[in-house]
Amino acid sequence: MKIKKWIFLFASSILLVACNQTQGNSNSSLSVSSGGTSTPSSSSSSSSSSSSSIGGSSESSGGSDSSSSGQVVDPSKTIDEVIAETVGKKDLLLKGTIQYQEQSYVTNEYTIEYEYGADDFFYFTEPDWSGQTQQFYLVYDHNNQVVPIQVSSDQTISKPFETFEQFGYRFDNVMGYDAVYFGVEDLLSGLYDVGAENINQDFSESYSEGKYHYSFGYIASPTSYDYYEIDVEFTIGTQNEFNWANVTSETYANTSFIYDDEYGVVQLLPGATPSSTYIYEISQQTGTRTKENPYSYDSLMASSFDLLYNEEAITDNQVIEMEVGYENAISMTIGNVLPATASFAFDSITSLVDNGSNPNVSVFFNSYSNSLEINAMVAGTYAITIQSTNVTKNFTIQVKEAQPRSLSVTYYQQSIEGYYADVLANQLTSYVNSPLYFQASVLPMEASQEVQINISGADNAYSIQDTTIQNSIGASINVKEVLFTNTGTYTITFTSTVSAQVSQSTTIQVVERPAMSEILTGEYGHKSTGTNFDYYITFVPTGDGMSGSATLEDRSLDAVENVTYVVTARQDGCYDVVFTHVDGSNLNFEVVLGPNYDMVLYIKVSDYVSNSYTLDKVTPALVISTTWEGTLSDGTMISFGFTKNGVVNVTAMNFNVDYYENFECFYSVTETDNGYAITFTKSSYTPETNTIISFDEQALVTTDYSNITVTVYCTGSAESVTLTAVLW
Repeated sequence: MKIKKWIFLFASSILLVACNQTQGNSNSSLSVSSGGTSTPSSSSSSSSSSSSSIGGSSESSGGSDSSSSGQVVDPSKTIDEVIAETVGKKDLLLKGTIQYQEQSYVTNEYTIEYEYGADDFFYFTEPDWSGQTQQFYLVYDHNNQVVPIQVSSDQTISKPFETFEQFGYRFDNVMGYDAVYFGVEDLLSGLYDVGAENINQDFSESYSEGKYHYSFGYIASPTSYDYYEIDVEFTIGTQNEFNWANVTSETYANTSFIYDDEYGVVQLLPGATPSSTYIYEISQQTGTRTKENPYSYDSLMASSFDLLYNEEAITDNQVIEMEVGYENAISMTIGNVLPATASFAFDSITSLVDNGSNPNVSVFFNSYSNSLEINAMVAGTYAITIQSTNVTKNFTIQVKEAQPRSLSVTYYQQSIEGYYADVLANQLTSYVNSPLYFQASVLPMEASQEVQINISGADNAYSIQDTTIQNSIGASINVKEVLFTNTGTYTITFTSTVSAQVSQSTTIQVVERPAMSEILTGEYGHKSTGTNFDYYITFVPTGDGMSGSATLEDRSLDAVENVTYVVTARQDGCYDVVFTHVDGSNLNFEVVLGPNYDMVLYIKVSDYVSNSYTLDKVTPALVISTTWEGTLSDGTMISFGFTKNGVVNVTAMNFNVDYYENFECFYSVTETDNGYAITFTKSSYTPETNTIISFDEQALVTTDYSNITVTVYCTGSAESVTLTAVLW
């Protein structure tokens, strides 16, 4: 579709002269439309030119046209000349208000108040998203750059994300993100400049009833998503200042218009409505500027402060000891800052290491929390300098090699597809002559990774050797292979060779390989979300268990199949469990057992593709193996992340008071008359003290696993909290 070219009709200029008589002319309306054409609406004096004058002579006005509210019109000037002159009167302004209205996916309306201060600053107020009034002060820094200062309703000082190029309210949604204007003068002159380019060939300007007016359509490029229609009215005060304006911006999505490539213009489709409308009604007044600025730029600079380490102020040139590694980083806070208005969102904090930079040490400053974090990668002695604009602090760090803090052990067993891996808890069951593979990791990782292994139990009924296996992604890893050759109870202890206090012990119960009737009995399942299962199998063995019956459930489809099964041993040590349909749905389930009886379910989706799912023996520990969360009375969030192998991650956090605590420990579950009880025990990852739980108390699980009740202490006193499972 093509848009017809506009045909512009140019009116001829008519000059009416009365001989020997003064004739008053009544100029009620004069418009200048696209192409700069002047069209008088009544008999009046005008000229047809690209920049038309905007008024005629009048006996009663003495050559000027004033509105009833005192606006002034100079008939010898065009609108662009009026705007240019009025922009220069910005220094006369005292204050103003902006009535803002928005109609988009939300409806919003509020008032912005602003004022120019006596000490070369600009002040305005604006509500935040919650309706609380925010104050803003714009000041100059020592490089004459505008610095915005935000003061929230609780008098907290911060630096807003938005930047300002000059004094004035920031108008940044009049034409999307294509233009930003600072202050009313910049807004009205900037929009006029865009409109005068006549990109959409519809620029129109006029004067009527004491108000200047211009309007235009704007699209940034032929492929832009949005098209804008801008309408501006303004009046001029007695000192040739902008004293009132109304700016309306309507946004149309590209489904509401077409763009004519030949003529380069936009045409709205019939019935088009704006996707958003923004209206700014602005009133300004002149006057003497007397407002004082409580937040001068210099008042934002600290004149003094302390560096607090372990809540104590360090002295000049103090020596602080630390260890290598990110986990051994030391933290300092900047406290006792003067003056009270100083803020490190504005004042710069810089650091020097040995009077320059040193890759062995990093210093990170967080302006949100006014804190420093110092990390060292290499042992040694380093001089640290912390500087703000007016303050310098010096101290020394002595960095030692990282010392072991804890260790974690991963064990591997031969599985259906390579090796099964899991974190070693405090108990494990294994089989005679079935090798276990262990890999110990010391934390922090920068500490020595040398670990000794000690086994106590049946004399000489085991062997240990170094070997290499491939993990699940095919990478070779060095492990210790332990083979128990006799049944019994063994204790295996892993100890750091650097620090004997860093160790982990696990009890391993070694038993003979069970009959298949001891394995394929009871319920096995695959967890989906929370405490729910999507796949579930109940085995009922016959005799030695190499055959029997089973019930297969696909709970995601609410489907059940009754089958018989036969177990077939494979040469690779695995077992195939072959099902024969009896009745119910046909679920295409296939089950394979590994050499250590780990179970994998395969569901055929085509002749060539099957999805696999690990099946576990259904126990109370398996059911609760998910993340459970709850909230205390003060808003502190509590989280327990239970794994199926007896490890739980415990977390408490409250960002309102900058509190976070986290640790791991072991757990076990026992059945009670009213549900289940969880007992917590410490691991090598567990700190000596914590404020979350007591290891002398148990958590309680309801019979239906709907919630867990636990007593926590992180608020300073005992508080019972109910946890519910997170559905992910």
